[in-house]
Amino acid sequence: MSARATPDDGLTTEPTAVSKQWAVGMGERTIREWTGKREDVLAEYENQKSIAEATSAIEQLDYRSAEGRTRLVVSYARNKNIFALFSPDVTVLEELYAIDLVKDIAEAPYYTLGGAGALTDEQVAIIRDVSDRNLTEAGIDKYVLDNAIASTYLWASWTNPMKSLRYHYIHGAGSYLETGFVFRRTEHGVRTSRAKANFTGINTVDSTDPDFSTQMSDLVTGLPAGEWLIRPIGLEHTGKGRWRVTKEWQWALKWSIVYGGTWNVA
Repeated sequence: MSARATPDDGLTTEPTAVSKQWAVGMGERTIREWTGKREDVLAEYENQKSIAEATSAIEQLDYRSAEGRTRLVVSYARNKNIFALFSPDVTVLEELYAIDLVKDIAEAPYYTLGGAGALTDEQVAIIRDVSDRNLTEAGIDKYVLDNAIASTYLWASWTNPMKSLRYHYIHGAGSYLETGFVFRRTEHGVRTSRAKANFTGINTVDSTDPDFSTQMSDLVTGLPAGEWLIRPIGLEHTGKGRWRVTKEWQWALKWSIVYGGTWNVA
């Protein structure tokens, strides 16, 4: 069906012409064109403008009337493929990094894991305090007696993990390295691409672990059990109608309860 004007009906609902444009790195867009009487085409311009203002389906309107010819060109934004995570014109890059996290030595698994070697919070607090005071073995006994602390904290009753932690503190080795992970997904697209940057939930633990959506899944067979913290999203306009959205998650064995994690009072 044509969109040419008729004496009785004016413009029909179908455009005079439909074309598609595609360019490397820019993707594909659809262009529809109406021609006819000035008043009819102008009315269609207003109709298409109301559609554009109400939805994101239309990218641009071009209305021109000159020398007895009137034309309306409507450029449509591409439609997102609702059956895929990303529209075909969006390039996705995924990266996974292992990073060093510096933590208090008392947080090392050697001192925190279950079993006879695990230290209690009270033990760690007392060990840290006597170490800060630079107390000798005799000084520790006096400290315990003067403060009416349980006799299990007299030096003769100290376990090897307790002595080991004190040794680290008094020798200036009060921290240790733990491995964490950063997962980053970068989406590259063009102005008409369909992408939504959702800032909901940043700086909170993700209720579901992020999944690889590229061939990264073929490279990484598994990660340690832990919790992923949603980091702030980055938005960049890279020129010539192109944009970049960067999403990032940071992994840890446990994130603090203040982030929605499970690291909290036992």
